Amino acid sequence: MRGASSVARVRTLLLIEGVTWGASYSVARIVTSSGVDPVGLTMWQSFLIAGLMLPFAKWPKLTRSSIRFLVVTAVFGTALPSVVWFAVTPHLPAGLLGVVNAISPMMALSICLALSLEIFAIRRVLGIAFGFVAVLMLVVPKTSLPGAGMAGWVLLLLAMPLCYAAEGIIIATMRPPKERSTTLLCGMQVIAGVLLLPIAVSRGGAGWPAAFGPTLLWFVLLGALNAATFLLYLEVIRRAGAVFASQSFYLVPVTGILWGYFLLGEKPSPWVFGAIAATLLGLALVRPAEIAPAVVREEPEEDGG
Repeated sequence: MRGASSVARVRTLLLIEGVTWGASYSVARIVTSSGVDPVGLTMWQSFLIAGLMLPFAKWPKLTRSSIRFLVVTAVFGTALPSVVWFAVTPHLPAGLLGVVNAISPMMALSICLALSLEIFAIRRVLGIAFGFVAVLMLVVPKTSLPGAGMAGWVLLLLAMPLCYAAEGIIIATMRPPKERSTTLLCGMQVIAGVLLLPIAVSRGGAGWPAAFGPTLLWFVLLGALNAATFLLYLEVIRRAGAVFASQSFYLVPVTGILWGYFLLGEKPSPWVFGAIAATLLGLALVRPAEIAPAVVREEPEEDGG
């Protein structure tokens, strides 16, 4: 019974992660509507998330490998993808962002195949092909997007799932095993904020978030959603493994579209729904056959220091 309840608990975490992740795209659209600098916004989001995690974090055991992990994940998991995300968000429907981000597992498999980290399989390569088809369905037809010139922004947005694909591989291979997820998330966000600070200052985008005006509360909500999503992502991987955690990418396109409809009144074109179908099929082909969590870790993590 305990094993069944543990599996149910981790599935609940996965569902919540999909809901918060999908909601973050619509909230980001509201925040960026005030014209804030994407680098400055990412910097302040990083510091806000770090502050939210600080009461639950422990001082990590700083070794060369743990510092390398924090720096690399800060760059590929926060700094680069978030700057791209906030830069393109004012120019694209919020629901579309979740669709494009769901291509991340297919990109991760492409990287693993290129680095000989995965064994070649026709089924999984077909999954990558369906991800490519989904992108084409978004950028080629003139009626797929609601405005002219959006195709270029979609292509730029592809940098976001590419970064997340790299981050997933890094977490799976380099994560310090005895550190709490809250500790790792706090450290990643502090480093990301510090790295972005001089760039934000040089761009004049490091002003206090109060300058965001009416969107300040949405800025705080966005930080809370991002903190929850990052933490849940790390926790699901810790408890059930990266393969099981990858199922969240099935949820994000759907929840992203739904939140865009309810919060922003967005109505996607049939091409977008076709891209969702191609993405979900691609995900089904890319993932390994076994997705059930064989072991769900319930014991508290040991302190890293």
